[in-house]
Amino acid sequence: MSNRETYPKFLEKELQNHFGQGRIEVFNCGVSGMTSKKHIARLPDYLYFQPDLVIFYEGINDIVYEVFPYAFTHSPQILRRLFISSHFARREARYLLPYSQKELRESLNLVIFTALDYLNDTFLQQGIDLCISSIGVPYRDKLTKEERDYYDYYYDKEWGWANSTFQQYCDIMKMYNQRLREYCKENSLLYIPVEEHIPAGTKYFGDVCHLRREGIELKARVMAESLIPYLEQILDKPEEKAISTP
Repeated sequence: MSNRETYPKFLEKELQNHFGQGRIEVFNCGVSGMTSKKHIARLPDYLYFQPDLVIFYEGINDIVYEVFPYAFTHSPQILRRLFISSHFARREARYLLPYSQKELRESLNLVIFTALDYLNDTFLQQGIDLCISSIGVPYRDKLTKEERDYYDYYYDKEWGWANSTFQQYCDIMKMYNQRLREYCKENSLLYIPVEEHIPAGTKYFGDVCHLRREGIELKARVMAESLIPYLEQILDKPEEKAISTP
């Protein structure tokens, strides 16, 4: 996908249509495979752009590649051995993995929100505003049977392995988005409700997390609608404003 087809580019267009050309510039800092901890390593790159505002839209890679494996390693050893050694068990009985909500919340805090605290503190010290967006999710209970079968298959193929299912992904993403809302309230940060405005289904989602063009454009519009009132309060000088979107 070229940068012209990414949500930062569509967001820049939406904001420039409202504020006029030359006043808003949106930098696309997204990189495939990034996690919250990796964003910390790239902080010098982000600060080099001297942004006025940073949008945080992150967490999927953390959850799939760190949170679920962490929870899996803390599940009963006999179950871990069974799931690792048996393809049938992985395929047919992963829903039996006893992940508690408490355990998953602790893992989310350890993996993501500790890093988010560091990012927030750093941006605050630099006088940079941080906004946090919820993550769009094609929730399984809102899909047709054909769509559920498609996403179940795709999740197993690309992400699930032995430690999670598409349903478990949906459950933890709902928990994560709720925690993001709480985090914004606790830290007086602007919350952008992307999750709440992108319908589930293959019209908008190519797989369990990547959006089709219709979804990308809708995501940009939702972000713009949240950002415009916020920016109108701080955009009181004629110079260009820069926004980064890790």
